[in-house]
Amino acid sequence: MDGRRGQRTATMRRARRAMVDALAASQDGLVSRRQVLALGLSRAEIRANVSARRWQLVGRHVVCVHCGPLVERAPLWVAVLSVGPRAQLDGASSLLAAGLKGYTVDVHRVSVPRGARTFRGAGVDIRQTRRWSEDDLVPVGIPRTRNEVAAVRGALWARSDKQAALLLAMAVQQGVAPADRIGRELLRIRKAPRLAFLRLIVGDLLDGAHSLAELDFAAECRRRGLPEPTRQVLRRGPRNSYYLDVC
Repeated sequence: MDGRRGQRTATMRRARRAMVDALAASQDGLVSRRQVLALGLSRAEIRANVSARRWQLVGRHVVCVHCGPLVERAPLWVAVLSVGPRAQLDGASSLLAAGLKGYTVDVHRVSVPRGARTFRGAGVDIRQTRRWSEDDLVPVGIPRTRNEVAAVRGALWARSDKQAALLLAMAVQQGVAPADRIGRELLRIRKAPRLAFLRLIVGDLLDGAHSLAELDFAAECRRRGLPEPTRQVLRRGPRNSYYLDVC
């Protein structure tokens, strides 16, 4: 009888681990402690798997189900999983998860609704916001806000006007967030610091500006009272080379 009970216990333990592995496979090998416990494993089993070097801990609240190197997107998953069940990447961090290249952040921004219970972790900026909405959540993949929402919020939260303009220009240039969708999202914001500046930037992006240099050029034209430049004009360079530029 004890032998059969032991076999059933081992079978159930393997089944629970299989469920954890299946969940981790959809999250780049990472799961939160909360998720592991919800699947029926105990804290003792977590410690046993870590001690046996089948799993590794990533911070206080996240478990990696292997002991190899973490994937490139791991910090994004860790930021979300370590905060709590209603957390979602926001701002520039959400755009990075969507594929934005060449932009870096010091800490990942994670948004939660006001009053949500959260866990603090290193390298994560947790913001309780009244603008949090499930309608803004991307339904698949890593929990994050929709690209156009993230672009507007990232620009509002940027350290400077220059950084805000750079983020929006890169998002449009790389096709992560179209300028018209950013513009519609910006219309939802009624009052915020930098709002007037962002409306000018988005207007330029809608007119065809695709880089920070073009945005700076348009701003200098306005400052000097010159007409708005025509953007993305085909120009002929030396040796019969052609390129798009402002005119």
